[in-house]
Amino acid sequence: MKLSSIAQRFLFPAPVVTLYYLTKYRCKISPKAEVELSPFLTIGKNTVISSFTKIKATYGSLVYELEITV
Repeated sequence: MKLSSIAQRFLFPAPVVTLYYLTKYRCKISPKAEVELSPFLTIGKNTVISSFTKIKATYGSLVYELEITV
């Protein structure tokens, strides 16, 4: 495991990650979810990630988009 990923995991608390993704992607992440800050992770607009969810994109790209058609 890289030193930078270890530092991100322990230096950025969940509320900071939640605010980061809220401002960048306009998505809602529960503070109880574990979402890693990564340049490989892209989350779609208005996506909701609830408690006890773990999302990590350390070694490759991950795109998560929710599309609802009415």
